[in-house]
Amino acid sequence: MAFLIGMNPRTGKQELQPVEDHSYSEQLTASTYTDMLHDKERLVQNEAYDRAIQSAIAQKGRDAVVLDIGTGTGLLAMMAARAGACNVYACEVFSPMCMVAGTCIRENGLDKSITIIPKRSTEISIGPDGDMPSRASVIIMEIFDSELIGEGVLCTMRHALANLAVSDVIIIPSEASVHVQLCWSEDLSLLHSIDGAQIGPVKLSSRPQGYRRPSPLECHIETFIPQRQSLSFPTLLKTFTFSDPKSLAAPSTVELELQLTEHAKEHNQVFVLFWWSMQLGSFTFYTYPESHWRHHWQQCVYSLARPLVITGRTLSSNLENVTRLYAHHDDYQWSFANCVEDLDAPPDPLSPVFPWHRTALLHHSDYWQSFAQELGKIQTKSSDVLQIICTGNGSILPAIITQLHKSSQIYILETGFRMNTLALIPGDLQENIKVIYASADEINLSLFGGKSVDAIVAEPFFMYAELPWEDLIIHMYDRQSLQKFLSPKAQVFPSIARIMVQLASILHFPTLRCSAGEVSGFNLSGYDRALGKPQWEPIFLPNFEYTLIGSARCALELDFNSQPTNLHGKVVFVGEDLAKANSLLAWVDCTIGSFVHSNAPGPLHTRQAVHILPAPFSLSQINSEDWPSHADEPLPPACNNSLVLSSSFNASTASISLPFAENL
Repeated sequence: MAFLIGMNPRTGKQELQPVEDHSYSEQLTASTYTDMLHDKERLVQNEAYDRAIQSAIAQKGRDAVVLDIGTGTGLLAMMAARAGACNVYACEVFSPMCMVAGTCIRENGLDKSITIIPKRSTEISIGPDGDMPSRASVIIMEIFDSELIGEGVLCTMRHALANLAVSDVIIIPSEASVHVQLCWSEDLSLLHSIDGAQIGPVKLSSRPQGYRRPSPLECHIETFIPQRQSLSFPTLLKTFTFSDPKSLAAPSTVELELQLTEHAKEHNQVFVLFWWSMQLGSFTFYTYPESHWRHHWQQCVYSLARPLVITGRTLSSNLENVTRLYAHHDDYQWSFANCVEDLDAPPDPLSPVFPWHRTALLHHSDYWQSFAQELGKIQTKSSDVLQIICTGNGSILPAIITQLHKSSQIYILETGFRMNTLALIPGDLQENIKVIYASADEINLSLFGGKSVDAIVAEPFFMYAELPWEDLIIHMYDRQSLQKFLSPKAQVFPSIARIMVQLASILHFPTLRCSAGEVSGFNLSGYDRALGKPQWEPIFLPNFEYTLIGSARCALELDFNSQPTNLHGKVVFVGEDLAKANSLLAWVDCTIGSFVHSNAPGPLHTRQAVHILPAPFSLSQINSEDWPSHADEPLPPACNNSLVLSSSFNASTASISLPFAENL
């Protein structure tokens, strides 16, 4: 039995959950390993790795000790063995990948040359009784992420140079460089800042200067924001030489002077576009511009807290129209500022609560105006003070309600996530607001002054809900737990939620989950066998090129005005649309009074999940017994292509299931 951290779907809290016979296949399937193996440009990179490894083995000899750090599938270690190295050591800390590497190495007949070390490189011992008999004369590694350093390459290589390598060790790759460019776009501003957001009758006040978001936006910049405005020319920020420990020192701060373009002007929000390059012998690999789509290494966008400060000609660079940029990194992440004092500023305390789509939603004024119109209709059962419970994490709705019902008493129920919710609400509106840090089943009537509640209001949004319908599960549970506190005519917002599904063709996305097969002449079917079936997963759809196919269909409807009961539904996809689709999208539409808030694909603030479709489809027949009795379309004729999405809500376990079946 294994224990994993997961969200309790009933309470919204993160808890240790026991998992029987956990194989980690789902984690492997959801990872970017397969995408890396299918990266067409990376195949060129693999050839460059192969040539660099062959050159190193030729230089150091067949008896050289080779260490592959973070071996993954064992691909680079097998290249070293194929080049003639007899003493190859491959370390991997992730136990499922350790087993995969062992299988792949064995099935390629290289297990006599390669020894797997199931631990971090920083835990490796050297000596007759150690993990390796002597120090490595060749070190191979590919422990990079979109920020280059996020997987710990700096501290890993500092340790390796000091403890695992000979003095003239050959490191592959030899170096990597990071590059930056200032840019701006309205969409980036919507995703990063809550400044000026109009929440019903309330306009959020500006955020304090100097706050920074603790992590960048990873994206395919040309797909996501092709119309951005470049404010400076691309500039080399720093080069890391992996055989030089001084080059790898951290923390470190770099001051740059960037030459600005003719489009540069002062903006309230300025962004740093970040990418990196890697040197493999004479081959240079860039993560931008993208000559081939890849999802494992994207570009990063960082926000600056202050507008640009444009200076004239400088003595240091003899350039006109320049600005200063300060970059800071530790062993794992970067931060940027155009004022050196901002590098020490604390992270924005609200940013963990706001995923990118959530921040964009704050600027969707029509959404909040519609909410305000409906919330203004709430009435109390008597002349008593109106009592309203707001559920969800970081809810903005109390700011609207206090303006609409100035004598109301509002209770914010923060379920499973402690944050300073009132930081979002202007101080003059906080007098009648009380925050309760508890789940709905942990409270009693005394918290509401012994009086019944007139309304439950939610968007809903919960921090730990990854899939769109997980918000609904928690909202349903809250509504059920709070039933005993409600007045007879209490209102619930939203009142109805529908899980909608639609076929789509998403360019490149299926390569994330398809089999690896043969890569660089090695059989990696052992990796393929370790993968599980594709699962529903969240997707930031604006980051992809996609086409919607057919029309949206309702898979399941939940009514929050009634006590929860078991529900079942079925959607059958047939005909030519399936031949065009490679994915199925799902989202939630909520009915709030008289208006419907849809998360259908398109705007930045919407939120979807995706499931890669099985292909090719099996031949199947549809008969009247299989066709759902509640279907609103006629029985289709027998067809060759068909796919069934079943849907169910289990009231006792508060779970929603959306499984597939190829054959009816």
